[in-house]
Amino acid sequence: MYESFAYEMALLYQQMDQVYRSAFIDTASGLQLEMVAAILGIRRGLPDFAEGEVTFERDAGQDDLEIPLGTLVTTEDSEKAPRKAYKTIETKLLPATATAVNVKVQALDPGEDQVVAAETIVVMPLPVAGVKAVHNLKPTQFLGKRLETDDDLRQRAKSMLLASGKASLTAIETALLSLPGVREVKVVEPFGDRYGVLDVYVDDRALDGLPPLDWLPQGAPGGAQAAPADAPAPALPPTQGSIQDRKRQQERVAMLRQHLDQVRAAGVYLRLGGSEPVEVDGLVHIALAAGADPKVVTGEVEGAIATHFARLGLGQPLLFPHLTQAMLAVPGVNNVEEFALIPRRQGQPLEGAPFLSRARRIETHRVASKFRLGQLAVVSEVQPLPVTVEFRTADLTAETYEQATTALRDWFQGLAAGQTITREAIVAQLPESTPAALESVVLTPHHPSPVTIQTAGELRPGFAEKPVLATPLLAYSAELDLVGALKVIGPEAATAAARQTLYAAIEARLQTYLNQLAPEQAVSLAALAQVATIEGLTVVPPNPADFSAQRDGAEVDRLDADTATLQVDPFERVRLTHLLLSDRPQPLAVEITALELALGWVADNIPNVIVVRVDDRTVRENVEDPATSEPPVTPPPTAGEANGPAREAEVEALKTALQDAIRTFPAQPPGQDFALAGLRQHLETTPDRLNQFRGLTLRVTELTAGATSVDGRQQTRALADTRPLQVRSLEYLAQLTPPATITVRS
Repeated sequence: MYESFAYEMALLYQQMDQVYRSAFIDTASGLQLEMVAAILGIRRGLPDFAEGEVTFERDAGQDDLEIPLGTLVTTEDSEKAPRKAYKTIETKLLPATATAVNVKVQALDPGEDQVVAAETIVVMPLPVAGVKAVHNLKPTQFLGKRLETDDDLRQRAKSMLLASGKASLTAIETALLSLPGVREVKVVEPFGDRYGVLDVYVDDRALDGLPPLDWLPQGAPGGAQAAPADAPAPALPPTQGSIQDRKRQQERVAMLRQHLDQVRAAGVYLRLGGSEPVEVDGLVHIALAAGADPKVVTGEVEGAIATHFARLGLGQPLLFPHLTQAMLAVPGVNNVEEFALIPRRQGQPLEGAPFLSRARRIETHRVASKFRLGQLAVVSEVQPLPVTVEFRTADLTAETYEQATTALRDWFQGLAAGQTITREAIVAQLPESTPAALESVVLTPHHPSPVTIQTAGELRPGFAEKPVLATPLLAYSAELDLVGALKVIGPEAATAAARQTLYAAIEARLQTYLNQLAPEQAVSLAALAQVATIEGLTVVPPNPADFSAQRDGAEVDRLDADTATLQVDPFERVRLTHLLLSDRPQPLAVEITALELALGWVADNIPNVIVVRVDDRTVRENVEDPATSEPPVTPPPTAGEANGPAREAEVEALKTALQDAIRTFPAQPPGQDFALAGLRQHLETTPDRLNQFRGLTLRVTELTAGATSVDGRQQTRALADTRPLQVRSLEYLAQLTPPATITVRS
């Protein structure tokens, strides 16, 4: 009995001690710590959401499919592995020409436990019409904030007490760290020529891509002042994102400024800035333990690397021993054979060559730098790298084509993994029957690793990639240049710069499509329109009249208007030279480069007449007087003969009138070709509407014009050429520029 009583008393004292300790910030834990922190208005930081990418697949069809925003996808439900749900966080268009599209997804529930392995998201509770399957090629990743631990919450609560003094570093950090989505805050006081200024760097996913310290104007040295409360917020710098992304960023920056204003003391100027992302692309070669599944292990290694990058703070270096330790901790990894990393700032590599494992570390030496994982490839064995070789040679035949293919295939088989390929080496391996110009050699790798480096003259594969010759060999003897126009609609709210970025992406897609066509395969205009269709844009069916082809600079008739296809002859390479992409007609500038006239004077063709005065009446006769047999009276010279300068003045006036006639040439509807014969008729009839030059006869003997389109296309036509200047349906004749000099021949 005494023992039972003593046990109950000890248990009661223990519980009372826990109650006592739960009232203090240093000893409380769990729910009790949250209650203590709530007194200060602090809540435990909730975790972010896991993210990843899934692939929606379909059968080839005739219509485009749209993957809506918020489409639900899940894993399979079982007792050992409960179902985990994800939703799409972007809208993607699946063109009729494609059978798969990758879409970004985010977990419905927050937390690191929502991460799933590769090929586990395979269920669509509400299937999308036309989509037959969904799966995730790679594991999902958790790159955001984790659930705040007791130690972190305890430290933040203490910091809140210290933050009661405005403009202290702790106050500023605490004000922003309490916001959801803010991963890290770094406050720096730039000593030197600036006083009263604090640089606040925020690592916030919603603001990724914005340049650091560019959200607020710079303060004057020694006299930085806070902006007036009623002053409008400076506009964000332009980004490559959509209008919705920019609006979201502006709202986010406004909220950050509002929270900073609550802790900013008078006279202290806070310069708000973002992190400076350094994207790191990498190739990792690992050795597997016996019996390990390569697909599973490589996926887990990718996840471990992503987690390591997510834990790196602002300004911290990337230490290779720590990265290697994270990879070796993955079950099934026996060794890290080698890895290569390429850090890029704003798309430009920090160094000319990749960082190998022996480099030990990567430093940026910038306070706002933040390493982020870009493209990553993890392999357990050397991978083949198919390389398409393209070159031009004269008089190519089927026999010489086969000789070149055999020679290059044998040479590629002897290459080692990671060996550099140069254009000079390709030319040297070609047989004498197919000599190639060095500048025509193009090397195109297929599915290269993120560390593969390609320049105009060489291809440097990754250390774990062995080049192999891709077939067919793209050898050609002539280039078939394709000229055309496509009407692209949307997005209406996009800026001019954003439109040009989209148009450049479309042209790149189209050229890639043309490069992938089999030899002699006809080019379908409808297929071009489908390839040009990207998210947010609608491409109007093409007009065959807008397209034409040139071979070695001369126009050729290859377009079949009935089937809307471009015929390609053997050993021809189709190249997209000028493609006009627009949602409205664009101006076509035409300049008359040469104009030559043949002039005649009417008075020079009239016979001499007798001019006499009879009773103050003028009598003109063209014959001698039969009564007197005297020769006729010689008439006075015409005005032109008597006064040569008068004729010159009349010719100059005619030139001016012709230049005005060119400028006032009647407008034409978009898409109507411009024929020089029509301009010739206009010039020969228009200048003398006022009967000003009735003493002259005018004939245009030479007429040359040049046209320049907004896409850089240039055309030249002469009067002897029966072909008109092509005006595509997205073009209109904006202006005619007369020549500076008009040549006159009598």
